[in-house]
Amino acid sequence: MIKFFTLPLLMIFSFLTFGNLTELNTQNESEYEKNLNTAAELYLKEYKIPDSILIKLVPKNHIEFELYYRTTGPEHNLGKTDFFYETTGLIFEQVISKKKL
Repeated sequence: MIKFFTLPLLMIFSFLTFGNLTELNTQNESEYEKNLNTAAELYLKEYKIPDSILIKLVPKNHIEFELYYRTTGPEHNLGKTDFFYETTGLIFEQVISKKKL
């Protein structure tokens, strides 16, 4: 009898947990997009992108990478620039300079 109720409870719990994870991913994606937009604005104005913003450009998952890489597409306002490649280079420079310390 206890096993009969255990399965439905586990299913309900797993759906609730999955819903929370999806909500968290959506929040992170929004935060990533805000950071990406800030970096893009600074880049287009030819300002130096602060390290704190630059490091947040490093994608944590494939969704964030897709957003970042999409800036190379012809339909994106950064598509005609080297934003993706230059910021990627700056990120690697930061990592290398930190390792040398």
